[in-house]
Amino acid sequence: SVPKSISNTNIDILMNNAGVMALPDERRTQDGFERQIGINFLGHFALTAILMPQLAKKARIINVSSAAHIGAKKNDIEQAIVNNMFAPSKYSQWGNYCTSKAMNILFSKELQRRFDHAGRL
Repeated sequence: SVPKSISNTNIDILMNNAGVMALPDERRTQDGFERQIGINFLGHFALTAILMPQLAKKARIINVSSAAHIGAKKNDIEQAIVNNMFAPSKYSQWGNYCTSKAMNILFSKELQRRFDHAGRL
């Protein structure tokens, strides 16, 4: 939920830039998701969703990604979802990092598409 200290504030710029890279061992968030995807993508997604009501009409959302997104293989994102953000037996420190960055780009594109449809800049 939105902290009371900003509940009546309009946010002009939201920059999602938290991240971890290439964790050598498979780790999970408290919610059970693979940690790189949980921090690098799901954290950005959740924060944006929580703050959406506070965003000004012409607010800008910046989702930081990486050129590493090109390392995500064609089926990696689908498999990440099917396997609860990667089963431990399928963990790849760089594969998961690349996938998390590709997810950021896809999230950004979909968010922009929805903003365009709603008449937001």
